[in-house]
Amino acid sequence: MRLRGCSPILQCHRRQAYTVRFCHRYGVVWRVLKKIIDPFMIGLPMASASVARLVYRVPENKDYTIDLARDLSVYCRKLKRQKMTYTVLGGQVKESNGSTFAFSTAPHCWTTHVAIRRAFNTWRRVHREVYKKTPGLKKSKWSDFKVYLDRIHRSGDALLAQEFARESNSASGNDSEDVTMGHGEWNYSTFVQSKLIDPDNDGGLEFDDNADNWDLHIVGEHGGTGSVRTDTNQYYYTDYDTVGLIRSWYNSRNVPTSPSPSNNAPTGGDAEAPGILTDPMANLFNVHDDDSEQTQVLMDENDDAPYQMTRIRGMLDNELQLVAYTDNTAGEPDIAVIPGFQAPCGLVRVKPTGNNGAVLMLDVLIEGENI
Repeated sequence: MRLRGCSPILQCHRRQAYTVRFCHRYGVVWRVLKKIIDPFMIGLPMASASVARLVYRVPENKDYTIDLARDLSVYCRKLKRQKMTYTVLGGQVKESNGSTFAFSTAPHCWTTHVAIRRAFNTWRRVHREVYKKTPGLKKSKWSDFKVYLDRIHRSGDALLAQEFARESNSASGNDSEDVTMGHGEWNYSTFVQSKLIDPDNDGGLEFDDNADNWDLHIVGEHGGTGSVRTDTNQYYYTDYDTVGLIRSWYNSRNVPTSPSPSNNAPTGGDAEAPGILTDPMANLFNVHDDDSEQTQVLMDENDDAPYQMTRIRGMLDNELQLVAYTDNTAGEPDIAVIPGFQAPCGLVRVKPTGNNGAVLMLDVLIEGENI
């Protein structure tokens, strides 16, 4: 509604007053509607999507991992949750030594998303139980579910976005390319589990005073010995360092029946069990000589899945999905273009070859899509 005869500033103040009165009068209704609407709004792209240009220095020839959610949180000075799929619109690699760069992410498919959601729901359940048992404990402001890409990410090196906006200080010799943007605390989620031990080696299990702590990673096998102990029909997995989400989800589900449907009807013909090929009802419309052969074809074809039933991408080590590749040919222009891709949880593996201090730039959509 336009307020005629008023200055723009006064109009703004009056609109704010109307908003305050509306919220005061209908606050309860609005809070109820907000709880209904919010779950459907999480992860939806903004009307005008903002793009962040993140710049990295790649010093050596070894595997690095980028956590886009972490760098975007620093860039925006606001927590960007990791359980999102972040979109890289593209980027550039500046290097004049004839290097190549390979960019990989977790497999971007429904099995990966289901495995991440399963771990996230478990994480929330653990937190709810702890808060319920400890009334005085308050949830930290920046609490968030965070996972590693794989075991290499957990024990390897991470690339942090650099602060290129600051000019070089020639007097002190500081180079702006080696100054990070000021990263703060970023702890990956840890699960704590009671630990069973057999101190007398006689099969008698008892709880150890030291609990078993393990982290989470998306791709690859579990890390640690992971011995399985049983007590009163309850299984306790101990001595894990980190647990693979895709592998854990695969181990918890039943393998679908193959072939499906299972045509176990007998094909022979005696009086009691004549079989589907010689059954009178099945051959009622058998007016052509090839109908029985057609029945056999229907039984045999397309009754197996077009993929391996016991094989899921990402449940084994080194099964990242290659999403981009660049080649800086020596003597050619030293800038290579990176195509766009999407990264589940914002985790990207960077694998340089022949690198000599390259500069990496990525244009990333600030708002991700909820997994």
